[in-house]
Amino acid sequence: MYITENGYSDLGTLNDTDRIEYHREYLKQMLLAMHVDGVDVRGYYVWSLLDNFEWDRGYRERFGIVFVDFNDPKRPRILKESAKWWKKIIADRKLD
Repeated sequence: MYITENGYSDLGTLNDTDRIEYHREYLKQMLLAMHVDGVDVRGYYVWSLLDNFEWDRGYRERFGIVFVDFNDPKRPRILKESAKWWKKIIADRKLD
């Protein structure tokens, strides 16, 4: 099984603790399913790396773990706290 496009939308804050909690709890349940129930999970894909355009909501929905300033023509990117959290999870290979 592959978990694809799993994400959490917020209002675009850099301190996105609700998104971190969402992914943390999802991953805990996924690991339980794998280790207790034997579910064969082969991949988990966060939606989304960058804030983007959602067809039904435009730029209002912010699913990215990286903030994009759509008001700036250069579209600068800033890591949200969730991106830093994911970096730590990947480096440590464990949930905090």
